[in-house]
Amino acid sequence: MSSVIVNTAEAHNRLSELIDQARAGVEVLIARRGVPVARLTPVGPTAAVDNAALVASLGERKDRRAKRPTTADLDAYLAVERASWDA
Repeated sequence: MSSVIVNTAEAHNRLSELIDQARAGVEVLIARRGVPVARLTPVGPTAAVDNAALVASLGERKDRRAKRPTTADLDAYLAVERASWDA
């Protein structure tokens, strides 16, 4: 297996090209100050995305955000807590 080492700035500028090289079997090492810190490798075929599961998980995240307390809820909670300090 051949390999190539690129610095972080070069990797940033050539990311698409480096991804294509990794998919072709070239080991791409990303270096900071000449020291390899990351390896770009292809993802195997088992990582296929299940679109239905992805959409469902995004819906669940939206539901969790909707359940977050509002500013008014937090203010009311703090008012009750502060009142208990004076008791």
